[in-house]
Amino acid sequence: TAYGNIEDIVYSVEAVLPDGSVYRSRPTPRASAGPDLRQFLLGSEGTLGIITEVTCGLVSPRPEICLVWLPLPAEPAGLSLVAALRREAEATWRSADPRGLDVSAAEMLDRRSLELLREDGADRVHGVPLPPDAAVALLVQVELPPGALAAPTAAYEQIGAALEPAAPDTPLVRLCRLLARAGALDRAEIALPGDRRRQAQLFALREAVPEAVNRRVGTAQRTVDAGIAKTAADMIVPFPRFADSLRIFRDAFERRGLDYAIWGHVSDANVHPNVIPRSLRDVAAGREAILECGREVIRLGGGGAPWRSTAWGATPSSRRCSASCTAPPVSSRCGASRPRWIRRASSRPASCSRRRPAPEHGGARAAGPPGYCRFTTRQPAIRSCRACFLALNAAMTKPPSSSSAETNLPQ
Repeated sequence: TAYGNIEDIVYSVEAVLPDGSVYRSRPTPRASAGPDLRQFLLGSEGTLGIITEVTCGLVSPRPEICLVWLPLPAEPAGLSLVAALRREAEATWRSADPRGLDVSAAEMLDRRSLELLREDGADRVHGVPLPPDAAVALLVQVELPPGALAAPTAAYEQIGAALEPAAPDTPLVRLCRLLARAGALDRAEIALPGDRRRQAQLFALREAVPEAVNRRVGTAQRTVDAGIAKTAADMIVPFPRFADSLRIFRDAFERRGLDYAIWGHVSDANVHPNVIPRSLRDVAAGREAILECGREVIRLGGGGAPWRSTAWGATPSSRRCSASCTAPPVSSRCGASRPRWIRRASSRPASCSRRRPAPEHGGARAAGPPGYCRFTTRQPAIRSCRACFLALNAAMTKPPSSSSAETNLPQ
């Protein structure tokens, strides 16, 4: 995504630890007194504690969000288009040009992911047609400056006249011209900022892919073998090596005769290769394949992705861009990153809504440095989290009743 790491905007957390105790950090931007437990909790993704409250920085004013749905007949053409979008976005961030093309995120669904959507009828449910020749689909999120579309008809006028020499120089016109140069304009569907219903349908279609995989894993557990489990990875590489990583994933899975799907955050070169197991043997072979892929991904300069990537670049465990990364991280204060976000010492995840939390969720605004706001949102879940952890500890310390101890371990 364009906004960097979630840990960079978290000021404090409250979490329930495995022993049932509650940890609360102080609401400060940085800690210099040793290891920062906030970072441990965020990076562990629930394994060291369940976060029940978070205070973080949010950027305002909120830009206008435009989505572009692109089912394309060839994956290499899709990756070339993403590379062009990245270049345009980086140029916009360097220049702070309000007419520039500001791409904050791009998602990718591979051919098997699209087949799953067709098999489950998700394309019909959400009203998003999938051309039969589509080999890959992209969902691109473009941000427009607040107030860029003064009238509801302005966007349609700009798109309709985008290829004319006298067209105004706007982000939408630049987007359409880039798509036309890539031969993708005729296949593109643009959901404009005011069309929230259509945007929700496009997001729902993307989320239907992991739901489809999880549903098949659950069916195999019930009908084939209870030991079947979800077998997947979360890996990231420098963008110039992304096509290589896809070849590595596919070679590892296909040599073992596995069914699989790959989707994820193509703008960050961070994807989720998932095995669709049909037997317990597929689970074992899938885990073996993922370990093989992990070794190769490290060789490419990447790694697993418990930490989200920085702006357009891979972050290995050291949280630094590798030498072959095309752009440095947001925190590096390099001109390739967004100056307006750096000045405010803030970045945000693409999924952040930047709206005040609803009163029923216990949200409360708090003071913060000029240029952005802070808010605290709380989940009233301490009691249930403590009970969950205590029950898990009891289950893990209980001697296994089956001859296979591995089957009794939580997945």
